[in-house]
Amino acid sequence: MGAASGAASVEAAPVSFPATMQPMPAPTPVPPRAALLAHLGAAVAAAVATGDLEGARVVHEAIGKLLALPSDGAAPVVDLDVERRRRGR
Repeated sequence: MGAASGAASVEAAPVSFPATMQPMPAPTPVPPRAALLAHLGAAVAAAVATGDLEGARVVHEAIGKLLALPSDGAAPVVDLDVERRRRGR
């Protein structure tokens, strides 16, 4: 049979959002080393919060080793004093 008599009809209204509520663009991918460093930073914080200072020290050392390694696409670190002497300045 049909719709019950007296039932209201519902139509989909077009939806528009103000400029401040537009969908956000997709996030840029995070380099793997940066993601690892973020996790290690959280691990240091958790270790310190629980009083595990030895664990925090070990994770801190791992962070230092990761930061000392050259990263992909990064410019090498230059000792300015040595470079100036090499160039005769």
